[in-house]
Amino acid sequence: MNNLEHLKTNPSLIKALKSSASKSLTSKEIKEQRVSYIVGMKGSNSITRSQVQQVLAHQEGRSGHK
Repeated sequence: MNNLEHLKTNPSLIKALKSSASKSLTSKEIKEQRVSYIVGMKGSNSITRSQVQQVLAHQEGRSGHK
């Protein structure tokens, strides 16, 4: 018998996932996810979060990075 057949997902986890899936993200949360995605794709050894924020701010016509 396969051990994976006995795996069950915690009902509270399923409830939390369903709740978060229906939640709308704020613009701040979207920006944070965008930065995380870019850092993840480039690798944290090649670029910092701060550098990504600065580049995005420049592209968006903002001088600051937060």
